[in-house]
Amino acid sequence: MLEWNDRFVQDAWHSRSPILFRNAVTKLGFDDDFLSMQAVLHADPHLGAEVFNRRTGLVKRNVRLSDYLNSHDEHEYARDISCPDSLRDQLMSKIPSAIRYHGANDIFSCIPQGLQVEKLMMYIGGHGSGTAGHVDACGTIAINMMTDGTHQSRALWIVVSDLEKAAEVWQRHGIYPVSCQQNLFTDSGVLPYAKAVENSAYIFLQRVGDMVILPGNAAHQVVNLGDTSLKVAWNVGTPATLDTFIRTIQPHYAAAGKTETYRSKYTALMATAAATKYRLKSLSDISFFAQASDFAPTYPEDLAVLIRLLDYIIQDEAVTVDATGYRKEVNARELLNEPISCNVCNCDIFNRAWICESCANPSFELCNSCRADGRSCVNQSHTLVPVQQYEMEDLYFLLRQACLAYELWTNQAIAGLWAQSNVLSSTTKAWMWHSKTRPSVSIANKDSVLDTRSKAKRRKVCVQPKPCEIHNGDSVEEVTQDRNCLATLYDLPSAWKCSQCRGKKGGFRCEFLGDKLYLISWRDGTTSYARDIIRVVTK
Repeated sequence: MLEWNDRFVQDAWHSRSPILFRNAVTKLGFDDDFLSMQAVLHADPHLGAEVFNRRTGLVKRNVRLSDYLNSHDEHEYARDISCPDSLRDQLMSKIPSAIRYHGANDIFSCIPQGLQVEKLMMYIGGHGSGTAGHVDACGTIAINMMTDGTHQSRALWIVVSDLEKAAEVWQRHGIYPVSCQQNLFTDSGVLPYAKAVENSAYIFLQRVGDMVILPGNAAHQVVNLGDTSLKVAWNVGTPATLDTFIRTIQPHYAAAGKTETYRSKYTALMATAAATKYRLKSLSDISFFAQASDFAPTYPEDLAVLIRLLDYIIQDEAVTVDATGYRKEVNARELLNEPISCNVCNCDIFNRAWICESCANPSFELCNSCRADGRSCVNQSHTLVPVQQYEMEDLYFLLRQACLAYELWTNQAIAGLWAQSNVLSSTTKAWMWHSKTRPSVSIANKDSVLDTRSKAKRRKVCVQPKPCEIHNGDSVEEVTQDRNCLATLYDLPSAWKCSQCRGKKGGFRCEFLGDKLYLISWRDGTTSYARDIIRVVTK
């Protein structure tokens, strides 16, 4: 048996390098045919798969796995195959808890069962098939085991743990890093790519029985070589990976219109509630305390990460909706039971949002950030109203209780939280919704046909930049250069398209003028250029 303690995932995360365990299947005590292709078919004869043809680029969905195994092209790759429950339970019974799917260290285990996303899949393919260059969803740690094949079955892994360097190479190919699903590492291109990332590339072969563990946010591609092989893969999230994703990667998801897969902010809330409930044993009857499943962080620094992350999320939510002071509180539908995403940027909506009361089929929902950018429903006569899932006072209460749990655990108080100094004091305890004002963006080029307004009207539009509520009192320079400021506009790549252009539900008005993206306001027809703030995935 492999001797792995609970520190293993944290060490793998901080090492920033992939880990390859030879003959892990044997060392963990599994039989040779435990998770073979025949065993999978025997467990579920009707199992389906998505088949991708690398040569034609075509995808066939809902293909019966038995049909694929009986006759398939060498370029076809069966992916995203659900693992039968009996085999999954047998697999996890011998996997160390540190890297177990929905185990003690998996932060996603705290989400209620009905809302959990399936993160354990199987992949089958022969020579030349494989997975394009990508980064695993939401910065999670990836575990991959090759459980079936012949002595000729191999998988070539190319891993770049430094995502910033990988992003630079991707951008030179004209690909936006977050949405990348391209084969950048060809047979002739492996070594030049490794040289381009300055020795940050790890290249190795995985054989039958081997296990690969990748740190979060590691760019990688897998190319199958030799005979057909079966691999089972799953993802594990930790407070550290979740914190990195929400702070640095999620804005790029929004800019690229990429769906999150996992409800990251909701997961942070549930994990904090579960960890606090576990440490204090008794808490007031608040809905999300009762909904949180078991999650017991082994080390106090994990709880500290969750506390600071929840504080960061609350800071982003503590904004208002009306510049005139008019307040309207609308009880949201059960976002928890029906997760919704923003119609513009596709981000998951955690708590506060805007909905159009007039749009029913399809419905229209907007996140706070897109609303602050001036985006709205495509129909000018429709009204957007603010909704929320949780009372802000409940979120503040959870944060206070989590701080208490940490203090009792370590005999140290956690300091430097935004909510402690700005919200939890007696003078600002009540939550309010005031206006969130972003710095003004530069107006369209003077030579543009849209910029024919008089100087007086242009002056009226070009108001001086004002800080958002959280940065009230800071200078304009400090606000506009703070990447975490609510007033910062997202970086919109030239290939970006709104949901209306992509044919998705709902939409808002957008126009492309040359290689610039201009946001057209429905209210007064003014045009503004979306500034580039963040160019590369941050550290």
